[in-house]
Amino acid sequence: MRLLPLSNRPDTLMRSLALLLLAAPAGCKAKAPPQTELAVAPHVASAVGSGSADAVGSGSSSTAELLAANNLQLLTSDEANARVAAVFPTGVATENAHPKVTYERIATPVIDPTAYLVAEVQLAKPHTAAEIKNAFGGIPKTRMSVDLSIRNGTSDWVHVWLASPDPPGTFDRVAIQVSLLFSGELLNQADATTALDWLEHARKQLDGTPIVLSMPVQAAIARAKEVQTLARPFDNMRDIGVTIVAPAGKPFPLRLAWDAMYSAGFQWGDGDYMRWSPSDHEDGISADCSIGMGYWMPEDVAKPGIGTEYIGMSFDLPRASQPERMLAAMEQDARYLAKRLGGKIFDSETHQPLDEAQLAARVAERTRSLTAAGLPPGSNLTSEAFL
Repeated sequence: MRLLPLSNRPDTLMRSLALLLLAAPAGCKAKAPPQTELAVAPHVASAVGSGSADAVGSGSSSTAELLAANNLQLLTSDEANARVAAVFPTGVATENAHPKVTYERIATPVIDPTAYLVAEVQLAKPHTAAEIKNAFGGIPKTRMSVDLSIRNGTSDWVHVWLASPDPPGTFDRVAIQVSLLFSGELLNQADATTALDWLEHARKQLDGTPIVLSMPVQAAIARAKEVQTLARPFDNMRDIGVTIVAPAGKPFPLRLAWDAMYSAGFQWGDGDYMRWSPSDHEDGISADCSIGMGYWMPEDVAKPGIGTEYIGMSFDLPRASQPERMLAAMEQDARYLAKRLGGKIFDSETHQPLDEAQLAARVAERTRSLTAAGLPPGSNLTSEAFL
């Protein structure tokens, strides 16, 4: 379970959970198999094209069951791992096919005035992290993400995490970052005022100098609108994906599919999808299946006769710090899964058999276009714009 900085993110999480009743999580869309394969494999067309999630995957959890109030819950990673272990007591993976592609996230600055409204205060004397957190007295009620960072003198800024031990030492500088955009919302005067009042309250408690802003509030509000306008043309070009499709009438056995996914480095739990990520700070690659609404449920493995007719893999290009390397990792996974399970690989966008050179050119072109628009993939600003 990813730890959250001292911010209002849990409030946004609850809003997202409400939306889960109506649709799959943003950025985690279930994908139908390629249309080309549908023409050749009517078994896939009848299952997915029917429009009924209940029709997909014999014996799988129905849509109504998945959305029943008693089935909606937040799980820690330990709880998710326990559900998997109950079905796979000796472990899931029987091979080690983790992508060999070297992938290291390009570091982004902790304090980033290009992506946030930054407000900074110099303290009269150093304080511990616990003393600084106590002065803030909770989390501001704003629609935006508000993160707290501290440092001493000219040392590196450090985020103060809500559920992690406090960093050692004392600190004499405090900064908050207010996102310009968050979960589809734009910064407004009320959001900025709430966040700055929160900092002002702490400033008085800690005897700090007056607040210094990275830009005037009205300039930040205007910048948020500008970034939204820049990002809008790319909304329908975000997902880069491939689909591994099973032969007609021979869905991939679910237990074997789980084995292959874990052997490729994926893990289950986040949003009930399979995911692989190069670090805690990168979304990585997500994978759905043909069962139910596309979610992988470990309990389905124990049900007789269940298989998945495809595995759809994708990543969110604007939020990937190195899209070309993410693509290489995904394609390597797809080749392994196709070989291990006996499927064919299709381009999820063109619905044609995968042409790796063509897909690489598409990723390169979109990366160039985003960068030219001032939204380089993986940057703090771009990640907030495409949250």
